Amino acid sequence: MRAPSLTLEQPDLRWRGALAAIAPNDTFTAQTWRAARGVCFSVNSARACGYGYTVGDGWKLIYYPEHFPDWLLGTINMLWITGWTIGIGYWAGRAAQSPVRVAAVALIVGGLLLVPALTQLEVTPVHEWLGAVLGLGIGYLWPQEA
Repeated sequence: MRAPSLTLEQPDLRWRGALAAIAPNDTFTAQTWRAARGVCFSVNSARACGYGYTVGDGWKLIYYPEHFPDWLLGTINMLWITGWTIGIGYWAGRAAQSPVRVAAVALIVGGLLLVPALTQLEVTPVHEWLGAVLGLGIGYLWPQEA
C-alpha cells in the first residue's frame, strides 16, 4: 500500500464481533478475500462480505481511531463530506444564473457516483449523500458579505 510511504494511516477493515463466539484457547479458521461485493471475511463457517472504504472514509488516512464505535465513524464520514462540499455550495450560490451553478452541483453528484466506480471504493452510502446535501445547502445559504 502507498499510505505508509506517504506517512498516512492505514485504516483497518473490521468485522466487529466476529470472534465473540470463539471461546478462549479454542482454535478457529479466519480468511479474507476480495469478491465482487467488496472484501469478505470468514471465521469458521460464518461469512460476511461487503466491507470496504467509501469516499467519506478519506479522513481516516489522516487519523484513524480504532476504538470509535461504528455510528461515530459514520457520523464523522458524513461531516467530512459536509465540510468538503460547503465551498462548492457557496460557489454555486454566488454564480447567479450561470451554468457554473449546475456544473458545481454536477461535480459533487458525479464525484460521489463515479469515484467509487472508478477506484473500487464502496458505493457512497445514504448518510454520506446526506452530508453532501447538507454541505451544499449550508454553502448555498451562507450569508453574502455586504
